Amino acid sequence: MRDEVAQQAGEPIDWSAAQVDTTDRRIRMAYTLSFDSDDKLVQWLEAEAGRRGMNPIELMRDLLGEAYRRAA
Repeated sequence: MRDEVAQQAGEPIDWSAAQVDTTDRRIRMAYTLSFDSDDKLVQWLEAEAGRRGMNPIELMRDLLGEAYRRAA
């Protein structure tokens, strides 16, 4: 089996029927925040997220969205 896979890997690929995918793709951005474990903001964030039944990332996303709407 392994020899068969190695042999196939060395064979040329026929790309004549290939098609280019030109659909737009959304790009996702990620930002990292770091806090000291005893930071009061972290403690509030975790407690508030728990109170709202969400995780801290979801809460931060909601808070940033709210700030964005208010600034507009």
